[in-house]
Amino acid sequence: MRDACDEVLRTLEKALQQLPDARVLEVGSTAIKGAVGKGDIDILVMTGESSFKKMLAILDALFPRNPRQLSNAIYQGYTVPSVLDIALQCTVRGSTHDRFEDFINALQNSKPLLDAYNKLKAGWHGKNMHGYRAAKAKFIADVLKNRP
Repeated sequence: MRDACDEVLRTLEKALQQLPDARVLEVGSTAIKGAVGKGDIDILVMTGESSFKKMLAILDALFPRNPRQLSNAIYQGYTVPSVLDIALQCTVRGSTHDRFEDFINALQNSKPLLDAYNKLKAGWHGKNMHGYRAAKAKFIADVLKNRP
């Protein structure tokens, strides 16, 4: 699993070399030591507002856009053909969607928050995905509203 993820990260970094302000990060449970995951990998690509359209053009040549994810002027989701379940999220740095690192840092720096997150995920295991996503979104929003 780790090798396939690292290969995708390297592919993204190489493809985006022409964008000096692009940043590629692994986000989600696999990026948080001790977090319960569901076996998928989430990757975030951020760039400045002036480079966002160019970044999307580069990524459009590599991956299909994910029609089930948000798509607007500052955010776009992609699917990554792989043996792994890899989701790619792209956003403008500093936008309303640029909170992935804040959430990861909150969980990495608070064992009680990480435990609560793992409890939430375990409680929804095998249940309705729509309900799970809503509960997880509320949890994330609650964590982030208490962060600067």
